Amino acid sequence: MKGPATSLGGGAFVVSDVGHYSYSRLMTGQYLLDNLWMPIVVALVLAGLSALVSSTVRDKVWKPFGRALRWPFRLRLTTTVRRATEATDRADLELNAQTYAASARNAREVARQEIEAEKLRSRLFAEAAQQQREQEVMDARRQSLAEGLEAGRAEALAEIAAERAVPSVTPTWQVKDEGEFGWTLLNAQHNAYVSDVSIRAHVQQFAFTSATQWAGRFHGQAPFDGRVLTVGSMHGVRFTIDYRDERGDLQSGEAFIDRQPLAGFGAVYPS
Repeated sequence: MKGPATSLGGGAFVVSDVGHYSYSRLMTGQYLLDNLWMPIVVALVLAGLSALVSSTVRDKVWKPFGRALRWPFRLRLTTTVRRATEATDRADLELNAQTYAASARNAREVARQEIEAEKLRSRLFAEAAQQQREQEVMDARRQSLAEGLEAGRAEALAEIAAERAVPSVTPTWQVKDEGEFGWTLLNAQHNAYVSDVSIRAHVQQFAFTSATQWAGRFHGQAPFDGRVLTVGSMHGVRFTIDYRDERGDLQSGEAFIDRQPLAGFGAVYPS
Protein backbone atom coordinates (compact mmCIF):
# COMPACT_ATOMS: atom_id res chain seq x y z
CA MET A 1 0.00 0.00 0.00
CA LYS A 2 1.43 3.27 -1.17
CA GLY A 3 1.58 6.42 1.00
CA PRO A 4 1.60 9.98 -0.18
CA ALA A 5 4.52 11.12 -2.32
CA THR A 6 6.98 13.49 -0.81
CA SER A 7 9.05 15.83 -2.91
CA LEU A 8 12.80 15.68 -2.28
CA GLY A 9 13.67 18.56 -4.59
CA GLY A 10 15.50 18.37 -7.91
CA GLY A 11 12.55 16.48 -9.61
CA ALA A 12 12.79 13.23 -7.49
CA PHE A 13 9.78 11.83 -5.69
CA VAL A 14 10.00 9.16 -3.00
CA VAL A 15 7.13 6.90 -2.14
CA SER A 16 6.43 7.11 1.47
CA ASP A 17 5.72 3.42 1.84
CA VAL A 18 8.56 1.61 3.52
CA GLY A 19 9.91 -1.40 1.61
CA HIS A 20 9.34 0.03 -1.95
CA TYR A 21 12.23 1.25 -4.22
CA SER A 22 12.38 4.94 -4.81
CA TYR A 23 11.65 6.27 -8.28
CA SER A 24 15.08 7.89 -8.55
CA ARG A 25 16.83 4.59 -7.94
CA LEU A 26 14.90 2.88 -10.77
CA MET A 27 16.09 5.57 -13.21
CA THR A 28 19.86 5.38 -12.51
CA GLY A 29 22.34 3.92 -15.03
CA GLN A 30 23.82 1.46 -12.61
CA TYR A 31 20.42 -0.05 -12.03
CA LEU A 32 19.77 -0.37 -15.78
CA LEU A 33 23.26 -1.88 -16.35
CA ASP A 34 22.81 -4.38 -13.57
CA ASN A 35 19.28 -5.47 -14.56
CA LEU A 36 19.07 -4.99 -18.40
CA TRP A 37 22.33 -6.41 -19.76
CA MET A 38 21.03 -9.92 -19.82
CA PRO A 39 17.91 -9.09 -21.88
CA ILE A 40 20.12 -7.10 -24.31
CA VAL A 41 22.53 -9.96 -24.76
CA VAL A 42 19.64 -12.40 -25.27
CA ALA A 43 18.06 -10.06 -27.80
CA LEU A 44 21.36 -9.75 -29.72
CA VAL A 45 21.84 -13.49 -29.74
CA LEU A 46 18.30 -14.04 -30.97
CA ALA A 47 18.73 -11.35 -33.60
CA GLY A 48 21.93 -12.97 -34.77
CA LEU A 49 20.29 -16.34 -34.99
CA SER A 50 17.40 -14.78 -36.86
CA ALA A 51 19.86 -13.10 -39.28
CA LEU A 52 21.34 -16.42 -40.09
CA VAL A 53 18.02 -17.73 -41.31
CA SER A 54 16.23 -14.52 -42.34
CA SER A 55 17.32 -12.36 -45.33
CA THR A 56 14.95 -9.63 -44.25
CA VAL A 57 16.75 -9.22 -40.94
CA ARG A 58 20.09 -9.16 -42.75
CA ASP A 59 18.88 -6.52 -45.15
CA LYS A 60 17.09 -4.44 -42.54
CA VAL A 61 19.49 -4.74 -39.63
CA TRP A 62 22.92 -6.16 -40.30
CA LYS A 63 23.69 -4.64 -43.65
CA PRO A 64 22.92 -1.09 -42.47
CA PHE A 65 24.82 -1.84 -39.27
CA GLY A 66 27.79 -3.16 -41.26
CA ARG A 67 27.70 -0.19 -43.57
CA ALA A 68 27.63 2.06 -40.55
CA LEU A 69 30.66 0.26 -39.16
CA ARG A 70 32.49 0.32 -42.51
CA TRP A 71 31.81 3.97 -43.23
CA PRO A 72 34.52 5.44 -40.94
CA PHE A 73 37.11 3.06 -42.35
CA ARG A 74 35.99 3.78 -45.92
CA LEU A 75 36.01 7.49 -45.19
CA ARG A 76 39.50 7.19 -43.76
CA LEU A 77 40.65 5.13 -46.77
CA THR A 78 39.07 7.60 -49.17
CA THR A 79 40.73 10.46 -47.35
CA THR A 80 44.08 8.67 -47.49
CA VAL A 81 43.69 7.93 -51.19
CA ARG A 82 42.63 11.52 -51.87
CA ARG A 83 45.58 12.86 -49.95
CA ALA A 84 47.92 10.47 -51.77
CA THR A 85 46.39 11.56 -55.08
CA GLU A 86 46.77 15.21 -54.16
CA ALA A 87 50.38 14.58 -53.13
CA THR A 88 50.99 12.76 -56.42
CA ASP A 89 49.36 15.60 -58.33
CA ARG A 90 51.50 18.16 -56.51
CA ALA A 91 54.60 16.08 -57.21
CA ASP A 92 53.59 15.86 -60.88
CA LEU A 93 53.00 19.60 -60.99
CA GLU A 94 56.38 20.28 -59.40
CA LEU A 95 58.04 17.81 -61.77
CA ASN A 96 56.29 19.40 -64.73
CA ALA A 97 57.34 22.83 -63.51
CA GLN A 98 60.92 21.68 -63.08
CA THR A 99 60.84 20.00 -66.49
CA TYR A 100 59.43 23.15 -68.07
CA ALA A 101 62.04 25.28 -66.32
CA ALA A 102 64.81 22.92 -67.47
CA SER A 103 63.41 22.96 -71.01
CA ALA A 104 63.27 26.74 -70.92
CA ARG A 105 66.86 26.91 -69.69
CA ASN A 106 67.95 24.47 -72.37
CA ALA A 107 66.11 26.48 -75.00
CA ARG A 108 67.76 29.69 -73.81
CA GLU A 109 71.17 27.98 -73.80
CA VAL A 110 70.61 26.60 -77.30
CA ALA A 111 69.50 30.05 -78.48
CA ARG A 112 72.57 31.63 -76.89
CA GLN A 113 74.86 29.07 -78.51
CA GLU A 114 73.20 29.65 -81.87
CA ILE A 115 73.66 33.40 -81.47
CA GLU A 116 77.33 32.91 -80.54
CA ALA A 117 77.78 30.55 -83.50
CA GLU A 118 76.15 33.07 -85.82
CA LYS A 119 78.41 35.82 -84.48
CA LEU A 120 81.43 33.56 -84.99
CA ARG A 121 80.32 32.76 -88.55
CA SER A 122 79.79 36.44 -89.27
CA ARG A 123 83.21 37.33 -87.87
CA LEU A 124 84.90 34.54 -89.82
CA PHE A 125 83.06 35.60 -92.98
CA ALA A 126 84.11 39.22 -92.45
CA GLU A 127 87.73 38.18 -91.83
CA ALA A 128 87.68 35.95 -94.91
CA ALA A 129 86.22 38.79 -96.97
CA GLN A 130 88.88 41.18 -95.61
CA GLN A 131 91.64 38.70 -96.42
CA GLN A 132 90.22 38.21 -99.89
CA ARG A 133 90.14 41.98 -100.46
CA GLU A 134 93.72 42.31 -99.20
CA GLN A 135 94.76 39.41 -101.42
CA GLU A 136 93.06 41.04 -104.39
CA VAL A 137 94.84 44.33 -103.65
CA MET A 138 98.19 42.52 -103.35
CA ASP A 139 97.51 40.61 -106.57
CA ALA A 140 96.62 43.85 -108.32
CA ARG A 141 99.82 45.47 -107.04
CA ARG A 142 101.91 42.51 -108.13
CA GLN A 143 100.18 42.52 -111.49
CA SER A 144 100.79 46.22 -111.87
CA LEU A 145 104.42 45.82 -110.82
CA ALA A 146 104.88 42.90 -113.19
CA GLU A 147 103.30 44.88 -116.00
CA GLY A 148 105.55 47.83 -115.18
CA LEU A 149 108.63 45.62 -115.11
CA GLU A 150 107.60 43.98 -118.35
CA ALA A 151 107.00 47.36 -119.93
CA GLY A 152 110.38 48.59 -118.67
CA ARG A 153 112.09 45.44 -119.90
CA ALA A 154 110.43 45.76 -123.26
CA GLU A 155 111.47 49.39 -123.46
CA ALA A 156 115.04 48.56 -122.50
CA LEU A 157 115.15 45.73 -125.05
CA ALA A 158 113.75 48.07 -127.66
CA GLU A 159 116.44 50.63 -126.85
CA ILE A 160 119.13 47.97 -127.00
CA ALA A 161 117.78 46.69 -130.29
CA ALA A 162 117.68 50.23 -131.64
CA GLU A 163 121.25 50.82 -130.54
CA ARG A 164 122.39 47.56 -132.02
CA ALA A 165 120.62 48.37 -135.24
CA VAL A 166 123.04 51.29 -135.65
CA PRO A 167 126.34 50.00 -137.11
CA SER A 168 129.17 50.44 -134.62
CA VAL A 169 132.73 51.46 -135.49
CA THR A 170 134.90 48.35 -135.80
CA PRO A 171 138.44 48.60 -134.39
CA THR A 172 141.47 47.81 -136.55
CA TRP A 173 144.13 45.79 -134.66
CA GLN A 174 147.86 45.81 -135.26
CA VAL A 175 150.82 44.22 -133.49
CA LYS A 176 154.05 46.23 -133.67
CA ASP A 177 157.50 44.75 -132.99
CA GLU A 178 159.38 47.18 -130.75
CA GLY A 179 162.61 45.19 -130.88
CA GLU A 180 164.33 45.07 -127.53
CA PHE A 181 161.38 46.95 -125.98
CA GLY A 182 158.94 44.12 -126.71
CA TRP A 183 155.68 44.33 -128.57
CA THR A 184 152.75 46.79 -128.77
CA LEU A 185 149.07 46.11 -129.46
CA LEU A 186 147.52 49.02 -131.38
CA ASN A 187 143.95 50.01 -132.29
CA ALA A 188 144.34 51.96 -135.53
CA GLN A 189 140.65 53.00 -135.56
CA HIS A 190 140.60 55.74 -132.95
CA ASN A 191 136.79 56.29 -133.20
CA ALA A 192 136.09 52.72 -132.11
CA TYR A 193 135.29 52.41 -128.41
CA VAL A 194 136.59 49.14 -126.94
CA SER A 195 137.15 47.81 -123.40
CA ASP A 196 138.34 44.73 -121.50
CA VAL A 197 140.87 43.80 -124.15
CA SER A 198 142.93 40.58 -124.15
CA ILE A 199 145.34 39.05 -126.70
CA ARG A 200 146.18 35.41 -127.41
CA ALA A 201 148.00 33.27 -130.02
CA HIS A 202 148.72 29.66 -130.80
CA VAL A 203 151.13 28.16 -128.28
CA GLN A 204 153.44 26.94 -131.13
CA GLN A 205 153.55 30.35 -132.76
CA PHE A 206 154.13 32.80 -129.91
CA ALA A 207 155.06 32.64 -126.21
CA PHE A 208 153.81 35.49 -123.98
CA THR A 209 156.02 36.55 -121.06
CA SER A 210 153.88 39.38 -119.62
CA ALA A 211 150.28 40.29 -118.97
CA THR A 212 147.92 39.88 -121.92
CA GLN A 213 144.72 41.45 -120.49
CA TRP A 214 143.78 45.11 -120.01
CA ALA A 215 140.62 45.80 -118.03
CA GLY A 216 138.47 48.86 -118.59
CA ARG A 217 138.57 51.18 -121.56
CA PHE A 218 141.36 50.56 -124.07
CA HIS A 219 143.20 53.77 -124.88
CA GLY A 220 144.58 52.91 -128.31
CA GLN A 221 147.67 50.86 -127.42
CA ALA A 222 149.12 48.55 -124.79
CA PRO A 223 152.61 46.95 -124.47
CA PHE A 224 153.29 43.26 -123.86
CA ASP A 225 156.31 40.95 -123.91
CA GLY A 226 156.91 37.64 -125.66
CA ARG A 227 158.82 35.92 -128.45
CA VAL A 228 158.03 34.32 -131.76
CA LEU A 229 158.48 30.56 -131.80
CA THR A 230 159.69 28.34 -134.63
CA VAL A 231 156.31 27.73 -136.22
CA GLY A 232 155.56 31.42 -136.02
CA SER A 233 158.85 32.36 -137.67
CA MET A 234 158.19 29.85 -140.45
CA HIS A 235 154.54 30.58 -141.10
CA GLY A 236 153.83 33.84 -139.33
CA VAL A 237 151.81 34.52 -136.15
CA ARG A 238 148.06 35.05 -136.02
CA PHE A 239 146.94 36.98 -132.88
CA THR A 240 143.33 36.92 -131.64
CA ILE A 241 142.13 40.01 -129.76
CA ASP A 242 139.02 39.70 -127.55
CA TYR A 243 137.21 42.87 -126.46
CA ARG A 244 133.86 44.46 -125.65
CA ASP A 245 132.38 47.00 -128.00
CA GLU A 246 130.58 50.20 -127.09
CA ARG A 247 127.36 48.27 -126.38
CA GLY A 248 129.18 45.90 -123.98
CA ASP A 249 128.93 42.90 -126.29
CA LEU A 250 131.88 40.53 -126.47
CA GLN A 251 133.66 40.69 -129.85
CA SER A 252 136.91 39.41 -131.30
CA GLY A 253 139.37 40.62 -133.93
CA GLU A 254 142.68 39.50 -135.43
CA ALA A 255 146.17 40.86 -136.12
CA PHE A 256 148.88 39.03 -138.10
CA ILE A 257 152.67 39.31 -138.37
CA ASP A 258 154.39 37.73 -141.38
CA ARG A 259 157.25 35.26 -141.21
CA GLN A 260 159.40 38.00 -142.66
CA PRO A 261 157.86 41.07 -141.16
CA LEU A 262 158.91 44.40 -142.39
CA ALA A 263 160.54 46.83 -140.09
CA GLY A 264 157.91 48.51 -138.00
CA PHE A 265 154.30 47.32 -138.52
CA GLY A 266 153.50 43.81 -139.55
CA ALA A 267 150.69 42.86 -141.87
CA VAL A 268 147.33 44.35 -140.88
CA TYR A 269 144.10 42.30 -140.93
CA PRO A 270 140.88 44.10 -140.05
CA SER A 271 138.68 42.34 -137.50
